[in-house]
Amino acid sequence: MGRRDRFATRHLVTLGAALWCWFAFWGLKKTANTYFIDFIAPWTRSSQGELNFWVGVLTFLPFSALLFGYALSPLTGRAGAAWGRWSRGLRLRPFLGLLGGLALAAVFLAWLGNRFILLGFPVTDDEHAIRFGGRCLAHGVTAARLPVPQGSLPDLFLYVRGDQVTSMDWLGGQIAWAFAELTRLGNALFGLFAALPVLLLGLHVSRRQGRAWGLAAAGLLLISPMFLTLGATTHAMVVSRALTALSLFLFFKAMDTKGRPLPWLLAGLAAGAAFITRPFEATFLLAPPVLWLVVHTIRTPRLYRAALPVMLLGAIVPLTFMLLHNAAVTGNVLLPARLAVLKKGVTLTPSQLWSRFGANLGYNVLQLVLWFLGPLGFGLVLLGVRRSRETALMAASLGSLALLALFHDDHGVHMVGPIHMADALYPLSFLAVAGLARLMPLLRRHRIAPRTTVATLVVALVIASGAFVYKYARSLRASARIHRAIYTAIREQAPPGSVLLAPQYAQVWLTTPRFSRRASWVFEWRRPRPDFSDERLILHYRAGDLYALRQAFPHRRFYRLAAVAGPPYLRLVPLP
Repeated sequence: MGRRDRFATRHLVTLGAALWCWFAFWGLKKTANTYFIDFIAPWTRSSQGELNFWVGVLTFLPFSALLFGYALSPLTGRAGAAWGRWSRGLRLRPFLGLLGGLALAAVFLAWLGNRFILLGFPVTDDEHAIRFGGRCLAHGVTAARLPVPQGSLPDLFLYVRGDQVTSMDWLGGQIAWAFAELTRLGNALFGLFAALPVLLLGLHVSRRQGRAWGLAAAGLLLISPMFLTLGATTHAMVVSRALTALSLFLFFKAMDTKGRPLPWLLAGLAAGAAFITRPFEATFLLAPPVLWLVVHTIRTPRLYRAALPVMLLGAIVPLTFMLLHNAAVTGNVLLPARLAVLKKGVTLTPSQLWSRFGANLGYNVLQLVLWFLGPLGFGLVLLGVRRSRETALMAASLGSLALLALFHDDHGVHMVGPIHMADALYPLSFLAVAGLARLMPLLRRHRIAPRTTVATLVVALVIASGAFVYKYARSLRASARIHRAIYTAIREQAPPGSVLLAPQYAQVWLTTPRFSRRASWVFEWRRPRPDFSDERLILHYRAGDLYALRQAFPHRRFYRLAAVAGPPYLRLVPLP
């Protein structure tokens, strides 16, 4: 047998093994546990099917993906080598064009996911509530007047003070929604926020490792399940992730300029914007770079003397807006609505610390391994940690963000990635690319063909990520169909100008067995517009509030909404 025949035989055998592992991975759903994924609280609960899927993701899927990558490496390796030769001489304008194309692809994927997977509906009640706050700001007020008894309002994650109501969420996300309302971009604006880290990471890595690596970094972030799932939502964490990525990008750019004030001012402005969107996540993620700046200001005051004050000056601008908003909403300049609703402060007894270590920190790190780029991608992250000062700071930021879980009493949902660790995507992607770059000389040193290995890894990451996203996308769409069925039934049965008095939203979808089996993490109805001008206004039914509601809406027709177990899912009874 000649050399060419042996080569072909080896790759055919590898392809056969890859197919076996691939079918074994999908075949696990035929076991008693299946691959069925539901959306039943609490957040750290997983169905037997989801756990079964994770077993496949950590065993058969990476082996299958790697074997597919190796079997296809003669083709992909040559294509990668040709790309490498062409990209080494890549000029600035073509680079920016290609990077812009990847950013536009990110916007399109986010829009596609929201439109066809989530069907335009939220995955949590936070999204309903924060949109209400954004609509208030778009109307030129910090809170809306409440014309109905508070118990009649679907008020989950809303903040009521006297006769005023607004979102209890942080200000940054509300400002994003206000802009989306004023520009009529709606959900599409969040696609722009989702795509921003792709653009920034490409520019960031290109400064350190060259333009070819910058494009590779943008592509790596683009295929991560953490991007493809959360990026399709309108959650405030999409805005937070974009702003923390912008903060890190500007901070490291300012480090290169030493004492020039403008880059530090912009970095402070971005950090302040990230803080008012998700203050705890932003603080813990950005603490290591800021601490580095403090230390170097003391050690080399000639270079960094003005950096810290200028950065703080930039951060003051968004913080001022937050303080003014606090004063208007809660009456206390230092008390945001998010903290005003807390019944008790943060405590850390030894038993609570152990519980949070396991159920929050450990659980969310496990989710990061699964959701970033699987075990293969996380291996690259570990390899990239010690490449440079910049990667060390990125790793410190990740460690600091993980420690936040010890102080957090909410574990966070995981169906779109570990949502409380969403800001980790930018540093994780930076470290993964650094790990891939570090792998190249290691392979050459041990006389392993880097072209074949890197081509194998890239194809494996794409296949594994695609399989992971496909499964969760189908589950998310199945859950979104619950909302589409219920709101379609309302639109078809209730005439415009009506008031629907209903039980809690979750009670409606729990009545239908098919819906209750899949379930949802949206438990309450869409919040009304701040002026309560909705064509079909949905409020809670409480017999004692009926007279007050008729007084508030004298020209509307009233209906009692009752849930039905199956199509049409609800029944409307006119109230005389």
